[in-house]
Amino acid sequence: MALLVIEGGLSTAYAVRTYGVSPKIVARWVERYKTEGSKGMADRSSRPNVMPGLTSQAVAERIVVLRRQRLTGKHIAVAVSVSPATVSRVLRRAGLSRLKDIAPAEPIRRYEREHPRDMIHIATSTSRSSDDLNGLATAYVGWRYPAVGAVPCAPGRCNESV
Repeated sequence: MALLVIEGGLSTAYAVRTYGVSPKIVARWVERYKTEGSKGMADRSSRPNVMPGLTSQAVAERIVVLRRQRLTGKHIAVAVSVSPATVSRVLRRAGLSRLKDIAPAEPIRRYEREHPRDMIHIATSTSRSSDDLNGLATAYVGWRYPAVGAVPCAPGRCNESV
């Protein structure tokens, strides 16, 4: 587009209508082509080179230290004299937004035995009597245990006291 406006004699108004952009965009691309040539036509990042409002490293480190002491974002904001939004951004960058991110989770407790089938597992189920379910029982008689299953232990490896 910029090349057509400069060398092809295309008017700015026609380029605006044809390409569906504003006159300001056409002028920007033409100026960029004049100063930088064809390399200036490549897409550029819109990220700023300098971020003047960025939180200082000392403040960010203080926020992280307070978070590791399990303080909430609002308490940290008051202690460090910054806004809660700033605390939230710093904690998100540090990966400490949630309390579970601060301390690692406890390992899963596993009941491991020296040999397979050393541990007996008994499964039970409960049910009410049919009279209780029909509303015919006059007194509570408790629960019944109709099914009891046990996993047998390996020969020679059973707990003798059971």
